[in-house]
Amino acid sequence: MLKSASEVLATLIIVGTLLGLTIFLYYTTLQTLNTSTIISEYGYAKTILINIAEALPSIISGGEYSASIPGRMVSVGWRGPIKFNITLDSTVISNETYVVYVAANYPIQIHRTVDYGVCDGKFSVDMLSLIPCVTTFYDNGWTYTVLDTSRLYLRVYSIEIPSRQERRATIIVVRIDKPVFTSTTPRRISLVFGGVESYVYFNITQVYFNGRPLLDSKVNQVSIVIYTLRFVAM
Repeated sequence: MLKSASEVLATLIIVGTLLGLTIFLYYTTLQTLNTSTIISEYGYAKTILINIAEALPSIISGGEYSASIPGRMVSVGWRGPIKFNITLDSTVISNETYVVYVAANYPIQIHRTVDYGVCDGKFSVDMLSLIPCVTTFYDNGWTYTVLDTSRLYLRVYSIEIPSRQERRATIIVVRIDKPVFTSTTPRRISLVFGGVESYVYFNITQVYFNGRPLLDSKVNQVSIVIYTLRFVAM
């Protein structure tokens, strides 16, 4: 009788141990699969934002960039508006832009990195391709990759015209209009050309961008071009 009870007890212990081990392995495997999925989906979504940044020169020429995005564990969002002012002597041109991002509720990357462009401390660049900036950072349990176009292109040059030489400047701004979301769980995003405004000013002494000086001496002509891009998530 005692022997039979001991055998039953031993069997229960073995079964319980195996069951516990099975449950542990199940949840461990599930967690590993979820982690692998979220890292993979986030990496893909991050690459899309980098590709958009690289395609910006062709987008402002009337093009478009569109791509499918994983929707299971990656979120898409926006922040803004971010207002900016271009001041030419006493004339002020005001407008605003937005930033867009992908995010995952997981510490994929703890330290901030610059994934595209020259982002830190730069408010003007000398190449159109460097207007966009893509950065990744971690905040309060979420990893974010952000695309913004908050810097301008500036070119100062001299031109010979009959009887004199003129100093001229070209300023190009690319702004993202307020993003449009047609779904709460977007599976596709697009950045498309939305229009252009242009201004020309003559005999300008001072030019500022958000209070920061752009030019150190007088120019005979300043051309300003503002491109608008439209971000759609569907």
